[in-house]
Amino acid sequence: MLNQRFVHLANFGFGGQLIASKALRFLAETVGNNYQSHSKGMTEKEIIEKIDLLFEKITDFNMFSINNIFFKEIIPNEKNKDEVENFHNIVSETKLFGMNKDLFEKYNNNGWFSLTEKGKELKISNFELIKFTKKSKPKKIHLYKIIPIILTVLFGSLNIYQKYDYRELKNDFDSVKIERDSVKQKLIYLNNRTVEYKENT
Repeated sequence: MLNQRFVHLANFGFGGQLIASKALRFLAETVGNNYQSHSKGMTEKEIIEKIDLLFEKITDFNMFSINNIFFKEIIPNEKNKDEVENFHNIVSETKLFGMNKDLFEKYNNNGWFSLTEKGKELKISNFELIKFTKKSKPKKIHLYKIIPIILTVLFGSLNIYQKYDYRELKNDFDSVKIERDSVKQKLIYLNNRTVEYKENT
């Protein structure tokens, strides 16, 4: 269609073709830029900034409207189509991000939300999302810290076992000693009786 509009310029020779080519390129770039500006989504950093703003302004854990909170903070010009579209984009992407991160969930189908347990923890912590996420991650356990603990427990258990084993052996030894003394006393008694018997006969 654009080619048809400029086809008559081509009839004027090389100059007309050059003008037509530049005009077509300009229109194509303009249309492309407009499309990109309207279709470009928010970056993760921008969304996280909006999440931080949202959690700063939430006062009711069980029922809040993201639209209402952002409308008071961002204040889009309702007469400006681009600002209104950008506002709705911010709200939509913030909702999607927050639900995907399990920060809040739908309270009803009228645009109201409630905080999840994770969202409540974030709100109570007064941390920004990135700092909260870092603190919530389980700490890495380094081997060089674990090995001394394992060795301490291992050698401690070994010492306890050795002490127990020594006590058990000592008890067995004492029992054998008592039995030996008992047998010895019986032998002495029998020997004395034997001597007495011989003397009497």
